[in-house]
Amino acid sequence: MKKLLIISMFAALVFLVSTISVSALMFNSGHFEGIYSGNENAYDLASLFGYDSSLSCSKYDFDEDKITGSFNVTIEDLTEEGDPNQWGSFSSDYNLVGYTIKGGNNFALYSLNPEIAFGYWNTEHLENGAGQITDLSHFIVAGAPPAPVPEPSTMLLLGTGLVSLIGFSRKKLKKK
Repeated sequence: MKKLLIISMFAALVFLVSTISVSALMFNSGHFEGIYSGNENAYDLASLFGYDSSLSCSKYDFDEDKITGSFNVTIEDLTEEGDPNQWGSFSSDYNLVGYTIKGGNNFALYSLNPEIAFGYWNTEHLENGAGQITDLSHFIVAGAPPAPVPEPSTMLLLGTGLVSLIGFSRKKLKKK
């Protein structure tokens, strides 16, 4: 009897999980900053995220199915048929500081903290005044510039300084 109860509870759980849509389990990555109106660009996003103009951006155009920008981003559309919201995931070869999703004249801004290179998006915040979700047109991600790579001469100077330091410390130990 106990076994039968456990098996039926397990079957009910499996049935419940299978009926829940995938999109219901997803959530927007990052912190929702608000809805803004207009055409966004690297300068506007930099100021909205609190960075100077060195912020790098990439833009995915859903109408043309292409990405333009300074680093590589892939977008996966996970929207199920009949779902009024559009859902998806994004990944980048770059750490990101935030992203926007744009539909109609509005775009929703999300900041990412800590910086990540993978996340989920949806259009739930792009609802117009009539309670309808506008079609997604662009997905824009922004990343801070990567840490500078040291030049070979800088590494040579650092190495020479370390060798000198080791030499002086050995000389001092020999005197004692």
